[in-house]
Amino acid sequence: MLRTLLVTLVACEGAPLNNHPSPVTVVSIEPSEMTTDAPTALILQLSGLPAHLDYGRGHATLPPITVTFGAVLSVPGEPLPHDRVRAQVPQGLPPGSYDVGIQLADGHTASLPMALIVREAPDGGTPDGGTPDGGGPPPGITGFSFQTLSEQVQGVPFVIAIRAMGPDAVRFQGTVELSSAWQVTPSVTEPFHDGVLVMDVSIQTPGDTVTLTARDSEGRTGTSNPFRVRPAP
Repeated sequence: MLRTLLVTLVACEGAPLNNHPSPVTVVSIEPSEMTTDAPTALILQLSGLPAHLDYGRGHATLPPITVTFGAVLSVPGEPLPHDRVRAQVPQGLPPGSYDVGIQLADGHTASLPMALIVREAPDGGTPDGGTPDGGGPPPGITGFSFQTLSEQVQGVPFVIAIRAMGPDAVRFQGTVELSSAWQVTPSVTEPFHDGVLVMDVSIQTPGDTVTLTARDSEGRTGTSNPFRVRPAP
């Protein structure tokens, strides 16, 4: 009986890992606001996302995902670990509030109502973040913002999301140093992508009010909310 089952599994290359036992939902979006004058990279947190197991290659893959903004715009989504999707929104999206949704290749859809607010660019701003007369350096980066972190376990990797702040944030492609009094690994991040970073880290020391701080080469910083890291079992 066991041999028959194994043969059947090997034969079913590309079989779905689940058949949508729970509905696909859009849980959150980060950031939730943008302006009309600059492209913005958004990170969508999803749940119930179906995966397909490729037995020939030995790993799970996600179906193609399209991210929609009301009935105005559709862009391809880039799958990320932990049921996250990155979507690049071009500049010029009209001001207003938008439902943010996803469309899967198998026809499943989900939407988060009024999840994105697009505001007019400040007076005097320019699409490239420079000064109105084209002189001088762009305003640049003012700091970094962490997505809210919840309770974690000592030594167990978890996902952080950091976004650059400031008028020129979308141009930030560098790395930052990560520091914490509770020993974070790694201590240097991967490169940002259009001002946004999503990656795995771990905390090596338990604590009740753990924080993470990001610092770039120019000394610009950002600190996370305090969160608990409980001891490893």
